[in-house]
Amino acid sequence: MVRLGQGVDRTGELAPEALERTFAACDEYAALIAQHLVTRVRFCATSAARDARNGEVFAAGVEARLGVRPDVVAGVEEAQLSVRRRPCATWLPCTPARCSWSTSVAGRPN
Repeated sequence: MVRLGQGVDRTGELAPEALERTFAACDEYAALIAQHLVTRVRFCATSAARDARNGEVFAAGVEARLGVRPDVVAGVEEAQLSVRRRPCATWLPCTPARCSWSTSVAGRPN
């Protein structure tokens, strides 16, 4: 967990150290994506990115590393994605042509 939302409720901005942790995780994902020849990526951002005044810094950093802009999802979709965050075989039939995997690196602080 990178805790992207660290302090965002208090300051209204994503903390520099949270952005650094997030971008480091994106770099790791970029390497895995390249290694596994992934052809399509969807990067979802949730409440911290919606709430932060400096969300563009986050979006630009993700795009620079992964080649896609974060899709800032609404609260309802965020909840749906959270429920489905488990191995794809349990909720979506995986075939060589179509397999979905979801993970969250952000994590909201306590």
